[in-house]
Amino acid sequence: MRGAHSYVVQVLAWIVLRLVVQGHGLRGVGLFRCSPAVTTVAWLPWCGSCHRSRKDHTMADPTTDIPGYWDRYIQGVTRQGPEEAPVLEWTQYPGHGPGAELLGEPSTALELGFGRGDAVAALASRGVKAAGVDVSPVAVRTAQQRWEHLGAEFHHADVTEFLGGTARRWEAVYSAWGAAWFTDPSVLFPLVHDRLEPGGRFVFSHASAVPGSYGVQGMYGAGFNGRRVWVYRWAYEPQEWENILTGHGFGQVRVWEETAPEEDHVGTVIGVAIR
Repeated sequence: MRGAHSYVVQVLAWIVLRLVVQGHGLRGVGLFRCSPAVTTVAWLPWCGSCHRSRKDHTMADPTTDIPGYWDRYIQGVTRQGPEEAPVLEWTQYPGHGPGAELLGEPSTALELGFGRGDAVAALASRGVKAAGVDVSPVAVRTAQQRWEHLGAEFHHADVTEFLGGTARRWEAVYSAWGAAWFTDPSVLFPLVHDRLEPGGRFVFSHASAVPGSYGVQGMYGAGFNGRRVWVYRWAYEPQEWENILTGHGFGQVRVWEETAPEEDHVGTVIGVAIR
């Protein structure tokens, strides 16, 4: 009986913890979404993300390269059921913070690392000639199936190779928790500047930096017991992002931290710059 009681207590504790996280609006971020960098709760009898047994998670992660990492990510955040109207949001909290107005009123726009493709679709539904580029073939196929009927374009490529290999220009280039976070700004920002129309806007967003942890940061893309797949991202305080953007020729630069809707929650760094 004691073992059964302990099991029931664990189950109830897991349910309460899940409801708390869902109540905070963490859409696919954190404990309860099985992602390439899955986090588990040690005392649960199964994985808190995908409900597989803990034994299953002792097996090596099958990720072998960067596209595969993002393939697994998009598989974890693709929604099932009726399609909702697409929206462009910059923060991790639905309905919180600024929206598409940060881009101005572009007739053309390109998203770097579009994920589910919602932002590209939202702009296309407004009549913008909207396109996106993503390194994940799964993301591209999924977005095309969901949103191509709106006239949105989805390209499969590394963002730096795509920008460096095209003569096209856009009135807005943006990254909402996308490639601008995961690409060396010394490489990406000059390419973005070159592909913007004069007066065009570059807008990006990502999680606020961990205090004292700045610059390039590495992650184990296939976990601690998988292949050596290194995933990098870049984090700075807003003032340093402004210096970097200005140093690459952007003007009217503004970078700030959008505070979370609840006190003591993680904020969002948002940057806007003009060519």
